[in-house]
Amino acid sequence: MHGLALEIDVTGANVDPAAMEALRSCSQSHRLPALIDPQQSELNISVRSSADAAMAA
Repeated sequence: MHGLALEIDVTGANVDPAAMEALRSCSQSHRLPALIDPQQSELNISVRSSADAAMAA
């Protein structure tokens, strides 16, 4: 895939549930919100959280 690749690690952070849902939505759609990226460039975003770490344990 061409475009931007971004990894966000919020493990141990106190993240608002709505913000986490927005990050996961961007990860699934491979797009940032149009307000942030009007060009709608292809994006590979990976979000790592403490919930993911707990599920892996």
